[in-house]
Amino acid sequence: NDKTMEERNEIIKWAHQRAHLHEDILKTRITACAHDHAHFGKGPVDYSSKDGGYIADSVSIRVYNTTDIKEEDLLSLKTGIFKVPVNAAGEYVFTFSVTIDSFDQKMMASSYSFAKGGTKIEGTEIYADVGTSDTNDRAPGSRQIFLKLKENDEISVIQTRDTDIEDFHVSFCGALVHLDKASESPGGLFADATAPEFPLGTLADQEIWEYQSPVFTDSVPIDYEYKEKENKPPFQDLFKEAVIEIKDWKTPETDWTLTNKN
Repeated sequence: NDKTMEERNEIIKWAHQRAHLHEDILKTRITACAHDHAHFGKGPVDYSSKDGGYIADSVSIRVYNTTDIKEEDLLSLKTGIFKVPVNAAGEYVFTFSVTIDSFDQKMMASSYSFAKGGTKIEGTEIYADVGTSDTNDRAPGSRQIFLKLKENDEISVIQTRDTDIEDFHVSFCGALVHLDKASESPGGLFADATAPEFPLGTLADQEIWEYQSPVFTDSVPIDYEYKEKENKPPFQDLFKEAVIEIKDWKTPETDWTLTNKN
C-alpha cells in the first residue's frame, strides 16, 4: 500500500545518506612534504628559500568532499608548520631528515626536535657530533613519529641550539594515517537508531484467519437384502440367451462369418 511504499523509500534514502558519509571518509586524504637546501640557526625550520618548496607530487588534500584547502594552509613553507585541517582529527605520521655539519661548529653541534604548538616534543631529538675534519663531518639524521592530533593542532621541527654554520638537505613530511571519525561515528546521525527522524517500518494490519482441520463423520449403515425374482425363466432359456450366434459377429465393414470346412 501507499504507506508501506513511503516507508520503504525513506529507509532507502536514509541508507544512501549513510553510505555517502562512509564514502566521504574513505575519500579523505592529507599528505604534504617540503624540502630546502639548508637550514641555519636556532628556531623553527622553514622551507622558503629559493631552493626550497614542496616535494613534487607529494601534496594531496581532501577532507570529506572539501578540496579547496590550500597547500600553504596545510604545510606553510614560510613557517614550517603543519596544521591539522578542520574535521581531520586523527592519527598522523611525520618524518624529518637533515644532514648535520658537525665538525665546523665552533659552538655545539646541531640538535633538532619535533614540536607541537611550538613546544618541543620530548624523545624526538636528532643529534650528531661526528667527523675528523671539515670535509668528513656530515652525518645524515632522520626521525619518524606518530601523533594523535586534534583539528588545528600545529606540528613543526625546531633547531634547539644556536649554531654558526648551516646544516643541509632538510626535508619534512606529514600525512594522515587514520581519521578519528572513521572509528567514532562513521555513519553520523544516519547511524543513530534513536534519532527522531530515523525511518521505521510499521506493522501492517493483519486479518485473523484460523485454520480448521476437516472432520470426517461416520456414515449411516444401510442394510441390503437380496430378493429373488418371483418368476424366474427356465434354465434353458437363460442358456439360450447367453449363446453368441454367428450373425452377432457381423459388422458393416467386415464379414466375420465362420466357414465350416471338413
